[in-house]
Amino acid sequence: MTKRKNPNELLSPRYRLSKEETDMLYDMYLSEMSILDISKETNIGSYAITKAFEKYGYKIRTKKEAYEVARKQGKIGGSRGKLDKANNWKGGRIIDTHGYIHLKIPDHPRATANGYVREHLVIWEEHHKKELPKGWHIHHINGNKSDNRPENLLALSSRKHSLIIPELSKRIGELEQELLEIKNELKQYKK
Repeated sequence: MTKRKNPNELLSPRYRLSKEETDMLYDMYLSEMSILDISKETNIGSYAITKAFEKYGYKIRTKKEAYEVARKQGKIGGSRGKLDKANNWKGGRIIDTHGYIHLKIPDHPRATANGYVREHLVIWEEHHKKELPKGWHIHHINGNKSDNRPENLLALSSRKHSLIIPELSKRIGELEQELLEIKNELKQYKK
Protein backbone atom coordinates (compact mmCIF):
# COMPACT_ATOMS: atom_id res chain seq x y z
CA MET A 1 0.00 0.00 0.00
CA THR A 2 1.50 3.32 -1.06
CA LYS A 3 1.55 6.26 1.27
CA ARG A 4 -0.59 9.14 0.07
CA LYS A 5 1.05 12.51 -0.37
CA ASN A 6 -0.07 15.75 1.16
CA PRO A 7 -2.38 17.57 -1.31
CA ASN A 8 -0.19 20.68 -0.93
CA GLU A 9 2.66 18.73 -2.55
CA LEU A 10 0.52 17.72 -5.51
CA LEU A 11 0.22 21.00 -7.36
CA SER A 12 0.31 20.11 -11.04
CA PRO A 13 1.58 22.60 -13.56
CA ARG A 14 -1.29 24.63 -15.00
CA TYR A 15 -3.67 22.94 -12.54
CA ARG A 16 -4.29 19.85 -14.66
CA LEU A 17 -5.00 17.41 -11.90
CA SER A 18 -4.09 13.75 -12.19
CA LYS A 19 -6.39 10.95 -11.09
CA GLU A 20 -4.29 10.48 -7.92
CA GLU A 21 -4.48 14.19 -7.07
CA THR A 22 -8.21 14.25 -7.74
CA ASP A 23 -8.70 11.16 -5.54
CA MET A 24 -7.01 12.92 -2.64
CA LEU A 25 -9.03 16.08 -3.15
CA TYR A 26 -12.24 14.06 -3.37
CA ASP A 27 -11.36 12.35 -0.06
CA MET A 28 -11.22 15.83 1.46
CA TYR A 29 -14.55 16.65 -0.17
CA LEU A 30 -16.13 13.49 1.27
CA SER A 31 -14.96 14.54 4.74
CA GLU A 32 -17.48 17.39 4.30
CA MET A 33 -15.06 20.07 3.18
CA SER A 34 -16.41 22.42 0.54
CA ILE A 35 -14.64 22.87 -2.78
CA LEU A 36 -13.81 26.43 -1.67
CA ASP A 37 -12.26 25.14 1.59
CA ILE A 38 -10.21 22.59 -0.36
CA SER A 39 -9.10 25.33 -2.74
CA LYS A 40 -7.94 27.54 0.14
CA GLU A 41 -6.06 24.68 1.82
CA THR A 42 -4.31 23.40 -1.32
CA ASN A 43 -3.91 26.61 -3.35
CA ILE A 44 -5.65 24.90 -6.27
CA GLY A 45 -8.41 26.90 -7.89
CA SER A 46 -11.98 25.86 -7.14
CA TYR A 47 -12.73 25.80 -10.87
CA ALA A 48 -9.86 23.34 -11.47
CA ILE A 49 -11.10 21.13 -8.62
CA THR A 50 -14.67 21.14 -9.93
CA LYS A 51 -13.52 20.33 -13.47
CA ALA A 52 -11.32 17.47 -12.20
CA PHE A 53 -14.24 16.01 -10.22
CA GLU A 54 -16.40 16.17 -13.34
CA LYS A 55 -13.63 14.71 -15.54
CA TYR A 56 -13.19 11.66 -13.32
CA GLY A 57 -16.93 11.21 -12.74
CA TYR A 58 -17.12 12.19 -9.08
CA LYS A 59 -20.50 13.28 -7.76
CA ILE A 60 -20.70 16.91 -6.69
CA ARG A 61 -23.21 17.93 -4.00
CA THR A 62 -26.47 19.55 -5.01
CA LYS A 63 -27.12 23.05 -3.69
CA LYS A 64 -29.41 21.59 -1.04
CA GLU A 65 -26.76 19.06 0.06
CA ALA A 66 -24.06 21.76 0.13
CA TYR A 67 -26.32 24.01 2.19
CA GLU A 68 -26.98 21.19 4.66
CA VAL A 69 -23.23 20.49 5.07
CA ALA A 70 -22.52 24.19 5.62
CA ARG A 71 -25.38 24.45 8.12
CA LYS A 72 -24.06 21.45 10.10
CA GLN A 73 -20.64 23.08 10.25
CA GLY A 74 -22.17 26.34 11.51
CA LYS A 75 -20.94 28.30 8.48
CA ILE A 76 -24.42 29.62 7.67
CA GLY A 77 -27.60 30.25 9.56
CA GLY A 78 -27.21 33.24 11.82
CA SER A 79 -24.64 33.40 14.59
CA ARG A 80 -22.35 30.55 13.51
CA GLY A 81 -25.27 28.13 13.28
CA LYS A 82 -27.11 29.36 16.37
CA LEU A 83 -30.13 30.76 14.54
CA ASP A 84 -32.03 31.73 17.66
CA LYS A 85 -29.21 34.10 18.66
CA ALA A 86 -29.05 36.02 15.35
CA ASN A 87 -30.29 39.62 15.48
CA ASN A 88 -32.61 39.21 12.50
CA TRP A 89 -33.92 35.72 13.41
CA LYS A 90 -37.70 35.65 13.49
CA GLY A 91 -38.20 32.10 14.68
CA GLY A 92 -37.93 30.54 11.24
CA ARG A 93 -41.09 32.20 9.93
CA ILE A 94 -40.92 34.55 6.93
CA ILE A 95 -43.40 36.06 4.46
CA ASP A 96 -42.47 36.14 0.78
CA THR A 97 -43.31 38.88 -1.73
CA HIS A 98 -46.48 37.00 -2.79
CA GLY A 99 -47.83 36.95 0.79
CA TYR A 100 -47.16 33.27 1.54
CA ILE A 101 -45.75 32.35 4.96
CA HIS A 102 -42.71 30.03 5.00
CA LEU A 103 -41.39 27.98 7.91
CA LYS A 104 -37.80 26.87 8.50
CA ILE A 105 -38.00 23.05 8.36
CA PRO A 106 -34.81 21.88 6.59
CA ASP A 107 -35.68 18.16 6.92
CA HIS A 108 -39.07 18.49 5.19
CA PRO A 109 -39.15 16.64 1.82
CA ARG A 110 -40.39 19.78 0.05
CA ALA A 111 -37.99 22.21 1.72
CA THR A 112 -36.19 24.62 -0.57
CA ALA A 113 -32.39 24.72 -0.72
CA ASN A 114 -32.38 27.18 2.19
CA GLY A 115 -34.64 24.92 4.26
CA TYR A 116 -38.02 26.69 4.04
CA VAL A 117 -41.46 25.18 3.35
CA ARG A 118 -44.73 27.02 2.74
CA GLU A 119 -46.72 27.02 5.96
CA HIS A 120 -50.04 26.16 4.31
CA LEU A 121 -48.53 22.93 2.94
CA VAL A 122 -47.25 21.91 6.39
CA ILE A 123 -50.60 22.69 8.06
CA TRP A 124 -52.62 20.85 5.38
CA GLU A 125 -50.39 17.77 5.64
CA GLU A 126 -50.50 17.74 9.46
CA HIS A 127 -54.29 18.21 9.51
CA HIS A 128 -54.93 15.44 6.94
CA LYS A 129 -52.08 13.21 8.21
CA LYS A 130 -50.78 12.56 4.69
CA GLU A 131 -48.52 14.14 2.07
CA LEU A 132 -49.98 16.39 -0.58
CA PRO A 133 -50.03 14.36 -3.83
CA LYS A 134 -47.52 15.38 -6.51
CA GLY A 135 -48.97 17.92 -8.93
CA TRP A 136 -51.56 19.18 -6.44
CA HIS A 137 -51.85 22.67 -4.97
CA ILE A 138 -53.23 24.09 -1.76
CA HIS A 139 -55.85 26.75 -2.42
CA HIS A 140 -56.75 29.42 0.16
CA ILE A 141 -60.56 29.48 0.05
CA ASN A 142 -60.93 33.07 1.26
CA GLY A 143 -58.06 34.29 -0.96
CA ASN A 144 -55.93 35.39 2.01
CA LYS A 145 -52.56 33.66 1.52
CA SER A 146 -51.57 34.18 5.15
CA ASP A 147 -54.78 32.62 6.54
CA ASN A 148 -53.54 29.07 7.00
CA ARG A 149 -56.34 27.71 9.19
CA PRO A 150 -57.10 24.11 8.10
CA GLU A 151 -60.71 25.05 7.25
CA ASN A 152 -59.40 27.67 4.79
CA LEU A 153 -57.14 25.23 2.92
CA LEU A 154 -58.35 23.11 0.02
CA ALA A 155 -56.17 20.65 -1.93
CA LEU A 156 -56.83 20.65 -5.67
CA SER A 157 -55.23 18.96 -8.65
CA SER A 158 -53.37 21.33 -10.98
CA ARG A 159 -56.20 21.09 -13.52
CA LYS A 160 -58.96 21.89 -11.01
CA HIS A 161 -56.86 24.67 -9.50
CA SER A 162 -56.38 26.28 -12.94
CA LEU A 163 -60.17 26.08 -13.58
CA ILE A 164 -61.11 27.73 -10.28
CA ILE A 165 -58.95 30.85 -10.82
CA PRO A 166 -61.14 32.40 -13.59
CA GLU A 167 -64.26 31.77 -11.48
CA LEU A 168 -62.65 33.48 -8.50
CA SER A 169 -61.54 36.44 -10.62
CA LYS A 170 -65.10 36.84 -11.90
CA ARG A 171 -66.50 36.72 -8.34
CA ILE A 172 -63.92 39.23 -7.10
CA GLY A 173 -64.96 41.59 -9.91
CA GLU A 174 -68.62 41.25 -8.88
CA LEU A 175 -67.80 41.93 -5.23
CA GLU A 176 -65.65 44.95 -6.12
CA GLN A 177 -68.57 46.36 -8.16
CA GLU A 178 -70.97 45.83 -5.21
CA LEU A 179 -68.50 47.53 -2.88
CA LEU A 180 -68.22 50.51 -5.24
CA GLU A 181 -72.03 50.83 -5.34
CA ILE A 182 -72.21 50.70 -1.52
CA LYS A 183 -69.51 53.39 -1.22
CA ASN A 184 -71.42 55.62 -3.64
CA GLU A 185 -74.65 55.12 -1.65
CA LEU A 186 -72.80 56.04 1.56
CA LYS A 187 -71.47 59.23 -0.05
CA GLN A 188 -75.01 60.18 -1.08
CA TYR A 189 -76.32 59.40 2.40
CA LYS A 190 -73.64 61.57 4.08
CA LYS A 191 -74.63 64.60 1.92
